[in-house]
Amino acid sequence: MATQVLLSSPRTAFLPEPGCRGHANLTQQRWETVLQRLEQSLAPAGFDIVHPLSVAWYNQCVQDPSEQLPASSRGGNTLAVLVGNTKNLWDRFRTAYGKEASLQEDEDPLDSYTQRCVQAAADSLGRPSQIFWGHEAKSMAINGPSTELQQMASLAGLIYWDGASGLSLHPKYGSWFALRAVLVFDGLDYTGQRPEPLVNPMSSTTQAYLQMASRSARHPSMDNLAEAGSQSPHLEGRRSSGSQERPLTRQLMRSRWQRWVAVRDAPCPGHPWRYCPAMLQYHYTGDCACLQGSARALLGDRRLTA
Repeated sequence: MATQVLLSSPRTAFLPEPGCRGHANLTQQRWETVLQRLEQSLAPAGFDIVHPLSVAWYNQCVQDPSEQLPASSRGGNTLAVLVGNTKNLWDRFRTAYGKEASLQEDEDPLDSYTQRCVQAAADSLGRPSQIFWGHEAKSMAINGPSTELQQMASLAGLIYWDGASGLSLHPKYGSWFALRAVLVFDGLDYTGQRPEPLVNPMSSTTQAYLQMASRSARHPSMDNLAEAGSQSPHLEGRRSSGSQERPLTRQLMRSRWQRWVAVRDAPCPGHPWRYCPAMLQYHYTGDCACLQGSARALLGDRRLTA
């Protein structure tokens, strides 16, 4: 069952009154212009993935209307834009963290930084939009809106999504990227062609290794079995019982974060877009102590705040 993506009332970007000078330009804006301006606004902040799709592509795959994205355009072809990042985010984010007390005092500084940057980029367009965040509805079980963002990215031809492992693969960045938000632009049609789905880039051997790494990350009891090799009869028995997967919790992920890094490494070890060690640890644990140390190193051991 899909997780509802409309988790809270999204903020709507500024919309001028009909009599305002900029109102006429809103209807004349093409989706290409909106996309270009978002790219120009977000790249300096470290968000270097900006990719369009039609809301209809996603909504056609969601049976429950309450779980669909809003679509005001005729035929449901409202423009949606996925926003994400690669390792290029890290230096921009930790620089901001090192300089801003508000981020240092925040429980989830990266989430706050993301919201601030993406909201500012949307507001700068001067047209109505709704933003849905990949980090919202945090719970003990990890099956939140980020799953929907991956599905959207797959439908948009941005990634190949391996549903069995939950891992997404980008043609250039491999597994080393993150999806942060989707922006929906009311009243603006997306007229681009629907792309063909990306094919699975992994060989059968790589897929088998990925599945083994994923199950080892989820189940501490499989550690010794994985080391025994893929031909172990005990491991084969574990594979056949995959339907009894335990829920993936944040506590489990944080306690075994190195195992989850191994899952991400599995398709292409030594990938050039792999996160640096500090970014990896923060990404999986949310440990601000590691972020503070990284920020100090970047700022030359100066005080984090002025």
